[in-house]
Amino acid sequence: MSQSGNGMHALMLAPVEMTCVNRRNREATLSSSDEKGSSMTRICDFEGLFQSLFESEPSGVFEYVDAGASFQRIARNHFRSQSQLRGVYILRQRSSRDVLYIGKGGTVDNGGKWKKQDLVGRLTNVRSGDQSANSWFAGVVAVVGPILIEYVLLTLDCTPAYVEAMLLQAYLNDNGELPQLNRGL
Repeated sequence: MSQSGNGMHALMLAPVEMTCVNRRNREATLSSSDEKGSSMTRICDFEGLFQSLFESEPSGVFEYVDAGASFQRIARNHFRSQSQLRGVYILRQRSSRDVLYIGKGGTVDNGGKWKKQDLVGRLTNVRSGDQSANSWFAGVVAVVGPILIEYVLLTLDCTPAYVEAMLLQAYLNDNGELPQLNRGL
């Protein structure tokens, strides 16, 4: 991470020659070239990438264990002393720590201005068309049991969409598929 002229931190992604072994025991090279000789970077090691963000940026975790409890209330109470939070989050099954969903909160419009919906707004907003967050999260807990919501609040000079895309790509490269509750990349 380096500091840019405006005092914000910039995430530096330099091409790296490295081989990693993913969960399916397939090797993945982080840097390669296409037929024209241009360098392409392949992101892998989802857990390492998320852990480095978790350790270098403001971050935290909270649980949702009771499908009868209001998820919206739990999320709002967890973040009650903070506002305009921008970042990424991961839903994990608590018992196995399997990743169920990778998401983001905080969007920039085409004029470079932040929209109103932040991380808390995204977590507590309607899901899958018209399903309330309470209903959606209760349904997840009913199927997989208690979940963890791990989040990273970004102070980096990049958008949550960029970091979310990197995490999704790393997960896809490591596992050959997206988390079961993500619909696409």
